[in-house]
Amino acid sequence: MKQLLFVLMVTGFASTVFAQGPGGRGNGGVLGLVSMEEVQKELSMTEAQVEKFTSLRGDRSSQQNLSREERQKQNAELAKKADEAVKTVLDEKQQQRLSELRIQRDGANSLTRAEVAEKLGLDDAQKEQIARIEADNTPTERPNFQNATPEEREKFMTAARERREKTNTALLAVLKPEQKEAFEKMQGARFTFPQRQGRRPAQ
Repeated sequence: MKQLLFVLMVTGFASTVFAQGPGGRGNGGVLGLVSMEEVQKELSMTEAQVEKFTSLRGDRSSQQNLSREERQKQNAELAKKADEAVKTVLDEKQQQRLSELRIQRDGANSLTRAEVAEKLGLDDAQKEQIARIEADNTPTERPNFQNATPEEREKFMTAARERREKTNTALLAVLKPEQKEAFEKMQGARFTFPQRQGRRPAQ
């Protein structure tokens, strides 16, 4: 009975994760990418295109007084609008390159996105495995950096980096050899992401 409940729980979590589609998980979604000057240059974006996405971001300071659930809801709505804007603001070549950059930045976490899973032909069992790995390696609490010492921050960042590497390895292990090869091709030419706020560039 316990085993059945666990399978149902994981299946339900998998459905939720893969239903998110573009902008579900990731590090800033589409807006996080197109806000980088280096990415704008890589995509040869025009000033008008940059302005379209800048105006979409709006004033994020309004989120300060929102609860975590309210912020998540607002961010999900913004991510959806951003994904829709990509299809109308960017041309086909720019969309393709942006997709490659997003996969490079998000790494194996990209496997939780519906369109990536579909292109790779992931079956239900693989989706459940991915959902289980994500659930097991997602922190339940975020530290309060305001009162943290530099040592505490470094300790957290080191632990987060190790957890991310472990998770990426586990997620990639779910793929079949031909799927791994296809996933590599989906990333396109390698791009060096800028370092921001002490974060390491994507590998």
